[in-house]
Amino acid sequence: MSQSVLKVGNTAVTVDNIFTFMKINGNYENAQRYVIMNEVIKDHAKHADVHVDDDTLQAFSDLRRLELGLTKSEDMQHYLNNLGISLEDWEDSIESELYRHILRRQYGNSLYVTDVWRFLKGIPEVRQHVTQSIINYSKEKGIAIDDNELQEHSDALRRALGLFDASEFNSLLSSLNMSEEEWESFIHAKTASQKSDDLYSSGAFSEIVKDALAKYPVVNTLVSDLVFGKIMHAKAKKNDISVSDDELQEYTDNIRRSLGLHSVNAFTAWLSATGMDQLEFEYLAETEILKAKFAASDIKLFDRSKVLSGIKASHFFSNALNGIKNLTALENYANENGITVSENDLNQESDDIRRALGLHNSEEFKNYMAVKDITENQWEWFVERNTVARKLYSQQVTDEAILNYLNTNEAAKAEISNRTFGNWVNSVLSNQAISW
Repeated sequence: MSQSVLKVGNTAVTVDNIFTFMKINGNYENAQRYVIMNEVIKDHAKHADVHVDDDTLQAFSDLRRLELGLTKSEDMQHYLNNLGISLEDWEDSIESELYRHILRRQYGNSLYVTDVWRFLKGIPEVRQHVTQSIINYSKEKGIAIDDNELQEHSDALRRALGLFDASEFNSLLSSLNMSEEEWESFIHAKTASQKSDDLYSSGAFSEIVKDALAKYPVVNTLVSDLVFGKIMHAKAKKNDISVSDDELQEYTDNIRRSLGLHSVNAFTAWLSATGMDQLEFEYLAETEILKAKFAASDIKLFDRSKVLSGIKASHFFSNALNGIKNLTALENYANENGITVSENDLNQESDDIRRALGLHNSEEFKNYMAVKDITENQWEWFVERNTVARKLYSQQVTDEAILNYLNTNEAAKAEISNRTFGNWVNSVLSNQAISW
């Protein structure tokens, strides 16, 4: 039975409830990567001579406690005990958040998408998603590309990749899991991106890639592998575990043969098409070899219980807990006032959530549940509470309630008044000719 964290009225909120909420909202994987990445972040901060002083750490910790409503020290201790984590776990999580804030201010996060994208070009689902998004973007901008232009760009790229005969070209397509039709779309997108002056400067490309990152679970696995790789290489160095040239060559040859790339030229073309250079491929290959070596040793890369403790101490968990508190309070209110939801209401809410998650058939939904490690009971628990919340929302947010709220809240009234006037000004402006 899952550990109870707190009670809202007489209803217990458990760790399982919170994890379910996080998984369906897509934050469990984020929290997991976040905790695993902390070791890399702290190591980077240490070498960058970034430090967090005790006063700042205490202030940040107090702020997180207030957000959870833990104003008394005994409440805080009960909270930690119920989660099964220590004060050190909590402080470690707070410290990591501070390091992230400091490093983000120093370096920003624009490099993240670009760096990861170089490793994502070889994933068919992601590549197709980005390709089609760029094509759609160029069409919206009115950029026309004729067949002759596409053929010219295709031939130029094939020459640049050193693919001078059909067999080498077909080997490349096969290794990338790409059909000729997908190649044409790829060329279309590449040509369109060259003709779209603002695709990169406007931030549109970053948004397209971010959308692809969020949509496909395989990306989470890859990003996690990149993070694992950094830690693995550092741990290997500390434990005098290395990869020999012969081991690297054997692994590379096996990869080439499995992809049907029997010449150095074809392999070089494949690397270029996937966005990697030789050194990047060797790094990933070494990572895979190190994985096998660690698996065969008794050296632990991560203490899994420590990762779980880190998730519980993270702001992802705190935010989910606050969300569950609200849903539980609404559920109690509905029970106390005899408000129920029908089977049709539940089915409609379930379908709406599935559509919002992009799960348009039973197979996609089944795969989603397996990937997220969500049971049918957990899904039904989440859906039922969402359905109750939606029903109460429709009952409470009436025109009369909105007007009453505005009459008693001057700040909200001023905001609505300003927006109303702004919309009216825009309508007046749109009816008048502007000349320069």
